[in-house]
Amino acid sequence: MIADKACIYCGYDLTGLTAQDVCPQCGKPAGYSLLGDHLRDVESTWLKQVVLGITLLVGAYCVLVSVRGDGHARLLASKIGKATVDRANAWGIRPDTTGT
Repeated sequence: MIADKACIYCGYDLTGLTAQDVCPQCGKPAGYSLLGDHLRDVESTWLKQVVLGITLLVGAYCVLVSVRGDGHARLLASKIGKATVDRANAWGIRPDTTGT
């Protein structure tokens, strides 16, 4: 039984529910609220998409530096950009094109 815990999604009081129940207000699993809000507790697909977004931002920054910078910056940016794409492909990360 859950005691004195609010739903991390909507704030509903989950007292009396079990981890297998769902929040009566938003329908999310009540067990998620017991885990807390740590990165180790999130779904791996969401975390992979965040990592992909961050690496793409870093890669875009490096490309910008390479366009405006000297030859050394251009070489560094090309290596970092390729490594970023290779890492994303190795993890099986693909952009979410469903719009959800």
